[in-house]
Amino acid sequence: MKQIYITLAGITLAATSQAQYGIGRYASKVFANNIDSSINVVYGSAKSYTGTTVSLKMDVMQPHADSIAKRPLVIWVHGGSFISGSKTDEAPITRDFAQKGYVTANINYRLGVSPFDSIGAFKAAVRATQDLKAAIRFFYKDARTTNVYKIDTNKIFIGGSSAGAITSMHVAYLKQACKIEAFVGGSSALTALGGLEGISGNPGYPTRVAGVLNMCGALLRYDFIKQSDVPLCSMHGTNDGTVAYGRAPVNPGIKLLYLDGSRLLKQHTDVINHDHDFYTWYGAGHVPYSNGGAYLDTLLKFTTGFLLKHVTGNAVTIVPAPNSYVGLQQLYTYTTNCPSTSVENITENNVSIYPNPATNLVTITSETLINEVVLYNITGSVIISEKINGIKAIINRNELAAGTYILKIVKGNDVITKKIIFN
Repeated sequence: MKQIYITLAGITLAATSQAQYGIGRYASKVFANNIDSSINVVYGSAKSYTGTTVSLKMDVMQPHADSIAKRPLVIWVHGGSFISGSKTDEAPITRDFAQKGYVTANINYRLGVSPFDSIGAFKAAVRATQDLKAAIRFFYKDARTTNVYKIDTNKIFIGGSSAGAITSMHVAYLKQACKIEAFVGGSSALTALGGLEGISGNPGYPTRVAGVLNMCGALLRYDFIKQSDVPLCSMHGTNDGTVAYGRAPVNPGIKLLYLDGSRLLKQHTDVINHDHDFYTWYGAGHVPYSNGGAYLDTLLKFTTGFLLKHVTGNAVTIVPAPNSYVGLQQLYTYTTNCPSTSVENITENNVSIYPNPATNLVTITSETLINEVVLYNITGSVIISEKINGIKAIINRNELAAGTYILKIVKGNDVITKKIIFN
């Protein structure tokens, strides 16, 4: 994706955004001339597709001398077909968010597709999702330790353009490894990559987010999104020839695997009543806002409304108003390698349980104190019972047989019971 340049459009935006959403934090640029930037913050490291170790870095922007104790965060992922691009490419977008009171982070992630085919491309996407998860965990870790960035971990949003949007949506909505194994060369190939969570840094912390900003992106399969999943904001051009508006092969110069674009996602989310604000750029191509102008103005106003609604919890009339998608495609059916007993990684009541299914251990993390965890076999016999009194617990398989187990988590007066599987 091209670097974005803002000229006088930024002045117009400030006036129109203020008029639309009012004056105040998250609605207008209350920190217009007071932003602090931290460049090349290291959030992890991982092996590239060539086997060399890559240091993962991000640029963080935040309001200067901010007195708020807990602040919402937007993590932005650049585009570039997983082969090019930089964290600086789309800094004007996140600077706008920072001027409105958000902490923002633009991340670099591992690039490179080899071989240049559908399997190589999706492996690159998996590496990107692993790195984004490491960045999310970085901020959870910071919030629970040094608290340098003063992040409200209940208000972490992720998003990006093109490949960055693809990455963000798979982080938020892909919860079962078996759904993508065939696209990376099998389960052993996915394991070799590091699984869904990866090993890019900050292990043991959650990757839960509050919402996703999808600019010209797509999902491998539309029905990764479930009704109870976090809200989605999508913007896409009808004439996008790189990442299609509907369902088509992704095409960074060579047609690769089929992906489901934003229009198909909106069609699906309407059916299941999922929270999805959607905007069509009629007649526009791929990432039409890359050179600024009216397209960028529209993007910033629309995403400001989406974020404002979910950060404040107030009713917000988003302008420009969400509009209709063009055309209609059949919501197709397909099969996966997922066994009938397969379950998803779980995030509920501020508790994350992952990976699930697992091979050796299951990690449990919580925003609040876990008092006890109990593991039962399917006949109801207690296999493991541990007092925790902390925010993290690990269930180690040890000599347990492969199969299904029931996990009970006690948090004060709350009891959470979930199925887990050891392969």
